[in-house]
Amino acid sequence: MSMRVLLLLLLSVLLVALAYRVHLVLQRPLPPGLPEPEKVRWLDETGRIALAVSSIIQHLGFNPAHDNLKFFINTVFSLTFNPLPWQRPEPVTLTVSQDVYSGVPVSVYTPHRAPSATHTQPTIVYFHGGGWTWMSVGVYDGPLKHLANTTRCKVIAVEYRKAPHHVFPAAYEDCLAVTRYVVKHALQLGVRQDAIMVAGDGAGGNLAAAVALALRDKLSMQILINPALQALNLATPSYQDNAKLLPGITSPEKEATNWLRYAGLPALYLPALLANQHVPRQQGQQLEPHVDSRLHLPGYLNLTRRHTAALGDPDPEVAAQIGVKVADPRFCPMLASDVSGAANAYVIVSQYDVLRDEAVMYAHRLHQSKVKVKLKHYPNAFHGFFLFAGGGWLTFRDSLQAMEDLVDFINVNVFGIY
Repeated sequence: MSMRVLLLLLLSVLLVALAYRVHLVLQRPLPPGLPEPEKVRWLDETGRIALAVSSIIQHLGFNPAHDNLKFFINTVFSLTFNPLPWQRPEPVTLTVSQDVYSGVPVSVYTPHRAPSATHTQPTIVYFHGGGWTWMSVGVYDGPLKHLANTTRCKVIAVEYRKAPHHVFPAAYEDCLAVTRYVVKHALQLGVRQDAIMVAGDGAGGNLAAAVALALRDKLSMQILINPALQALNLATPSYQDNAKLLPGITSPEKEATNWLRYAGLPALYLPALLANQHVPRQQGQQLEPHVDSRLHLPGYLNLTRRHTAALGDPDPEVAAQIGVKVADPRFCPMLASDVSGAANAYVIVSQYDVLRDEAVMYAHRLHQSKVKVKLKHYPNAFHGFFLFAGGGWLTFRDSLQAMEDLVDFINVNVFGIY
């Protein structure tokens, strides 16, 4: 067989395999009410490919969070979140500048429609998502510009240190340091002292919640978007409901891997986390009420028919390594023994997200502790949907609605516009 024929045969096989893969993607079942299913399917497929590449790299004995892979993943998501080069960008209604606060790089988005630089203005200190490992402020540039434009708030985005090179508590310490700097130097930064908010999505929501607990009397609001708040129990109802639905976007395996990287622990502990065998028995018994769906998941929301599963028998080695971190509210803010006095909360949750119920249960605990809470549940949304709220070329109707809802809330509660 000639080389030319062999190459043609190989090319034919690859084309058939590609066509079959496309067929599988288009035929994947999704919940009947999920709008724009084709977009969701391809977004999920992109995530599956990234997970497969990461798995292959790890199998070959390399760190799957190596800088080269980070660059690839960040580039893919940057192309997804931001306008494409040939698209007309958003009208230039803000100024973007870079600075360093307390040794941490930040990007500052200042809307032109806000008061002049000689006056103070409401400010959102934003912590991006990405499992404490991926993404960057640059990847979020489009969504952050859109957030500043639409809310009319100054947005200070924090380029915190990331795993696996910098594990917990590095990211938390960076976010806390920047927020403290903003509070302390509010006047010279043009920040309104009584309108300093923290916000974040996914891992960034975790950091925002943790910072809000540390600075209880200094902040006016915490905006938690699909936040990852606890690593105690990876079998809450939403973990069970969405375990296999959109694994390229959200899954127990994906979240458990993120937690392990953030904690600086090896991937071989993954089975113990997925089996809920990663915390000492006494510690688990003490903390379990915080994640008990029967106590903190209001039935009137009609989110699920399941309940939080019990913790398993602990693996001594894994429990000894991660147990202390799980009980640390800087790592798992949902497990703080006392959440009273925290900033008012605006919490965004998606029905098709393994993290859904921990955000709802945390909102319920805040409410029980006399913290004002606005919970926004989007019944047809998925994890990370808010990032498609108009900053980039790919948008979803629920994403645009979520941004509109947040803007309305800020207009009323921050700007006093009714």
